[in-house]
Amino acid sequence: MSSRYGNQGKVVPLHVAQELLEQRDRLVAELQATRRKNDRLDAELRRLGRDWEVMEDRAAASEEEAQALRRELADAKSASPTSADNESDDTKTVERLTDRIQKLTDDMERLRRRSSESVEAARREEQIRLLAGLGEVLDSVERALKMGEPRGPWRQGLEAIRSQLYAYLRGEGATITGEIGEKLDPTIHQAIAAVDDADAESGEIVRVDRPGMVLADGETVVRPAQVVVAK
Repeated sequence: MSSRYGNQGKVVPLHVAQELLEQRDRLVAELQATRRKNDRLDAELRRLGRDWEVMEDRAAASEEEAQALRRELADAKSASPTSADNESDDTKTVERLTDRIQKLTDDMERLRRRSSESVEAARREEQIRLLAGLGEVLDSVERALKMGEPRGPWRQGLEAIRSQLYAYLRGEGATITGEIGEKLDPTIHQAIAAVDDADAESGEIVRVDRPGMVLADGETVVRPAQVVVAK
């Protein structure tokens, strides 16, 4: 049995059309989930932005207090009398102020460092989630292309979606990993099978079942490429 599918009335097997429609529904669901994740990212970044402003205000207040204490310290030194008792009292005052200034300065630096690290950590976590979700969409497109017929308007549409996904992933700082002919690298590849292949060296990738992704730092693996290697 066959069904008409595509803008040009291309006749394809009914089971192929049904599978493509199911793939389409899954793609829509995955894209909606990705949008929700992106919305959560925006909300989290807005919250972190507000936290950053609060920390900046606290840091500025600490800096102003430190400057006031420095002026008090300078005044205490310049007005110090020659009396031994008074000199001892002033020395304690100087030590107290110096210690307070150092504590304020350290607190301010910790605030700045912690706020910066929390923002960057949140950005990286959400970036990984978003890229991983888009990777699943890409997987669905690849499965649909492998399952369907080699020609047809539906295939051109899926290939266009695949190209757009690859371009978007690269634009988001993801490097696509897993190429036929590469040597297996356990840090970015996951070997799911080993086969005999007279044309390939041992450990060489002969098939890529799922492309992987690595962030621009070259160290953060969003997901490993699933590959088949030569024995």
